Amino acid sequence: SIARLNGKYAVINTQGNIKRHLNYTNVSNFSDDGFAIAYIGDLECYINRQGEEQCPRYDDIDFWDEDNYGMARISRNGKKGYMNKDFEEVVECKYDGIRGFSDGFARVELDGRYGFVNNDGEVIIPIEYDETDGDFYKGVVRVAKNSKWGVIDKSNAIVVPLRYSKISGFGKEISASGRLKRLSANFGPLTF
Repeated sequence: SIARLNGKYAVINTQGNIKRHLNYTNVSNFSDDGFAIAYIGDLECYINRQGEEQCPRYDDIDFWDEDNYGMARISRNGKKGYMNKDFEEVVECKYDGIRGFSDGFARVELDGRYGFVNNDGEVIIPIEYDETDGDFYKGVVRVAKNSKWGVIDKSNAIVVPLRYSKISGFGKEISASGRLKRLSANFGPLTF
């Protein structure tokens, strides 16, 4: 457990005896898997129950999230990425922005452009789009280039050509057949 006394943190045992003094400005509670986030000024890292640092120090570390393949979102020098539970930087901290994983992909932003990476950190959808409308859903996502919207699938194949000023609303059943009539019923109105 972590205890604080007179503004200082320490790891204590079940009898309340100090096992190790810690030089952190704050420490979170331990998670079920035995780790806490320790704050060192403006930096953060994970520590184990013995108070040992388990990873490099980052500007920001989120807790591991099973929805994100058990990875934690991290940030270093303003750049974002993901770290796995082995404290390996799986998605390198090189992106200006990164979202959570959805349908197997996380949207990334770099220099004002958007693309998608998988949970191994590989860029699957090139970082070439001016905008995306959130995340993949049932294998497709709305994207824009030069203010023209369309729909792509997980292989970056164009499902709906990028020629519309707006494509709104995902329906319950999404078709990647490329048929405009069917897509209009599934995505909502297609505006020219």
